[in-house]
Amino acid sequence: MTSKKNTEQNDGLVLIVLLIFCGLIASTPPRAFSNVIVELERIKYNILRIYGVQIIPSDEVLFKELQSAADKYHLERSIFIALVKVESNFNPKAVSHRGARGIAQIMPANASRCGLQSADELFDVKTNLLCGAQILSEELQQHKNIYKALTVYNCGRVKCLAGQKYAKKVINLSKKYGN
Repeated sequence: MTSKKNTEQNDGLVLIVLLIFCGLIASTPPRAFSNVIVELERIKYNILRIYGVQIIPSDEVLFKELQSAADKYHLERSIFIALVKVESNFNPKAVSHRGARGIAQIMPANASRCGLQSADELFDVKTNLLCGAQILSEELQQHKNIYKALTVYNCGRVKCLAGQKYAKKVINLSKKYGN
């Protein structure tokens, strides 16, 4: 009985999503159609994530998720995009030689800082981006300076030469991504 009920709920969810898709497409001017396609891809990506399907988003969806995570934590989008570029070159499956995981390169010990039950959750793109944005936001609130926040994000402390070089690199690269 439970299986039949779950199937009916899933069918209902699919119907709702299809109705949303149809409404978006019907009300979209032709020149904005590509934006609708990206939003539809994003909806599909998030629905599949909810059902536990491991999926890597398209580049367009990835950038929307990057922007969304930055916005949620009141970060400059260009800084957060540059951080992810420097950390993983936008590779969701990246693992550093020190064990940092995913697209925003979160150390497994920081998974609990983001409310995660397991460090394995860091391989989910959206979860990783939200965790990275949360950590950077917390460091920015504490240090009141993006340079210091980036330095700490990279190496865990403000007085760290490698972290300072990293911060400069991210800030310089952020100019390419503008706001």
